[in-house]
Amino acid sequence: MATTDRIQLAEKTIELDKGSGTASFPGDYDGNGAVDSADYVVWQSTFGTTPIDGPGAGADGNVNGIVDAADFTVWRAHLGQTVAGGASAGNTVVPEPSTPYCSLSAA
Repeated sequence: MATTDRIQLAEKTIELDKGSGTASFPGDYDGNGAVDSADYVVWQSTFGTTPIDGPGAGADGNVNGIVDAADFTVWRAHLGQTVAGGASAGNTVVPEPSTPYCSLSAA
């Protein structure tokens, strides 16, 4: 089983699955890099359950240890976002430039 790192920035969480290299964020319950109707199906089919992998896993978007209506709210708030680009520019994951590039551009 692959390990996962979780990074919390303000109210956004980005997870990196070290096994597959895929990133996910709040509302992306199937981990495919997009918050879409497939994530709603995951939420709906697991509603009322406790995630096997602990709080924050599966469709537990608010990390309270149970898949509930609050997790639907998380999904709805992020619907349409993707790793490559989302519904608005403020919701995208953008890689930072490397340090050597920053040094060259400052010269």
